[in-house]
Amino acid sequence: MRLLPRVHDPAHLALRGGLRTALILPSVFAITNLWWNDTQASIVSAFGTVAFLVFADFGGPLRDRVPAYLGLAVAGFVLLPIGTLCSRSAVLATAAMAVVAFTVLYAGVINGFVAGAGPAALLAFVLAVMIPAGPDAIGSRLAGWALTCVLSIGAQLLLWPSRPQAPVRGAAAAACRALAAVLRQPSPEHDEAARAAVDRVALAFAATPYRPSGPSGPAAAIAQLVDDLDGVAPFTMLPDEKVAAGRWPGERAATNRAAAAVLEASAVRLASDGATPAPVDLYALDAAHDAVRDAVQEARARGDHLDRHAFREGFRLQALADAVWHLGRHALLATGAAAPAQRDYEEEAAMMGALTGSRQELAAHASMRSVWLRNSVRGAVALAAAVLVGQLSDATNAFWIVLGTLSVLRSHALGTGTSIRDALIGTVAGLIAGGVVVELIGGDDVVLWIVLPFAVFLAAWSPKALPFLAAQASFSLLVLILFNIINPVGWRIGIVRFEDVALGCAVSLVVGVLLWPRGAAAVVREAVRGSYDASAAYLAAAVELLQHRGTLARGREAHRAALAAHDRLDTAFRQVLGERRAPTELGLDALGTLVAGAARVRRTAHALTRAHPLWPVETIDDNTPTATAARAALDAETTAVAAWLYDLGRTFVEVADPPPPQTHDGAREGRLVGWFRANEEGRDPTPDGAGVVAWAGQHLEALRRHQVRLADAAARLERR
Repeated sequence: MRLLPRVHDPAHLALRGGLRTALILPSVFAITNLWWNDTQASIVSAFGTVAFLVFADFGGPLRDRVPAYLGLAVAGFVLLPIGTLCSRSAVLATAAMAVVAFTVLYAGVINGFVAGAGPAALLAFVLAVMIPAGPDAIGSRLAGWALTCVLSIGAQLLLWPSRPQAPVRGAAAAACRALAAVLRQPSPEHDEAARAAVDRVALAFAATPYRPSGPSGPAAAIAQLVDDLDGVAPFTMLPDEKVAAGRWPGERAATNRAAAAVLEASAVRLASDGATPAPVDLYALDAAHDAVRDAVQEARARGDHLDRHAFREGFRLQALADAVWHLGRHALLATGAAAPAQRDYEEEAAMMGALTGSRQELAAHASMRSVWLRNSVRGAVALAAAVLVGQLSDATNAFWIVLGTLSVLRSHALGTGTSIRDALIGTVAGLIAGGVVVELIGGDDVVLWIVLPFAVFLAAWSPKALPFLAAQASFSLLVLILFNIINPVGWRIGIVRFEDVALGCAVSLVVGVLLWPRGAAAVVREAVRGSYDASAAYLAAAVELLQHRGTLARGREAHRAALAAHDRLDTAFRQVLGERRAPTELGLDALGTLVAGAARVRRTAHALTRAHPLWPVETIDDNTPTATAARAALDAETTAVAAWLYDLGRTFVEVADPPPPQTHDGAREGRLVGWFRANEEGRDPTPDGAGVVAWAGQHLEALRRHQVRLADAAARLERR
């Protein structure tokens, strides 16, 4: 039986953070308490330092962290006066807490930095609103906050400023190198290693409590890389020996070289966060892509016979070049470099603009189907209730009631109950340890100041390195020492803290039980279904647009709906992963596969939408038997694939077995390429439509091959 908690600090992040905080917090506290002799500034500066150095210890490149810290500083300068002005009225304090809490929590959906800054910003407001003071205290509080901002931000930038390689970027760099090895020297061993490396990227992305994504810029590019790698992998491997010995050997060699070079350069940039500016030659990929396309067209113009193996290889090479091009572009953006404009058509830019920007990101979650909105509402209600209880109870240091609520409220009632147990046990442990320390020290301020840095280090180090219970105990010890320096009352301040935390825990538990008690675990299944339904609808709309039967407006609408549905699914998934004790009824590995699967369907529909200008509308009227049969086969194939996706989505809300994967049908593939073959034989006059239909069929066949993996993941999820 393990008596001591397990320490988890592989990159020494917790150690660095603990040392950084142990240097800064006693410094700001000494300035405000000994030099300024200002209690208001002392409290704000001490807990403000905790906010900056513990709650908001942002990761990522320096250029991303600086704006995040400055934004948190501005938020404090806004929230502290508002909280102070409302602190003497229970009604105003409760209403302001509800509004501020919802705004801060909901805004976290924009990106990981905003989400990470949320608890720190709420801590500043809670201090201001729960320590009653008049307007004359605003100056002292802002002075304490300003001192904290200067020293804390300076410490984050100057004291051990480097951060270990972000897990997603490091895993993505390794996957790029593994895929490049497949292209340089194909072998079963390299294929297996590449598949495992790509899977590790998805696991690293899934392991981040807040998704590294956002409306634009490097954060969004990192999120795109996860999908890009999954999209590149199938096209790096030759499907069979006939293709390997078939057509386009020169084009295949050139495409593989260009793609491998881009993958290797992307790996260098990602591994160094852009510090090593390896050139990513996307123009060579452009040339390779166009060379394959021209070779296919020239062969058709000469009347050469192109069997399905030759056509499939032409499709694979163009798809490989296109997929790696987008991966390289996102690698440039993720490392802060300039990148070429998208090689997309104007209508794609218009569609992508539908959900870019913070306003659209917030609007996408303005639905009770969104876990983020539900948690924001629940958090706002819980914190407002805690403020009301604290204001009406006249409890000493009543802000601990609100902090107790904030620390234990999780996204489902079971997790809340577990956190409450750990919070109370941890508080008792910290109370006992702190009480012993305070009693041994007595009223000697000098010894308290000597002990303070060690208590600060423990409180800052433990949240990242130890379980929640131990972190709670460490923080309780720090509070005892801080408040005994401000107002020596001995170990009794620990009793007050325990009572307040217990009251805050009770508020958290009641709200967690009353408002969506199953939280993310209940809504994530509906989010999976919604994402697959929307992606299947987008796929059908894309094929309609491809054949000029649908409108561009309908395609845009379907695209927006698919993006919004997938965003809600991704958020629900990340909320589950962010809980200290994830719901046991969810198999997280299987769920991660299903999240990526929905994204793959959406990307396929996107590719088909982009291709519709390749089939000029003036050539659409072709009623020859082969053209009619090929287009009917494409419609039937689309309907079948979309129906399977709809059935898969229903299994998550009806708790049923997933549909069996659809098997490969050579006759079906023959009908899809029949028009193409007729063109090669000179029997049909419209090669554009024939090529587009055959190309679309290859995309749909790739989705069919992926059904095995999705069905297996769905079955594993249901067994959980």
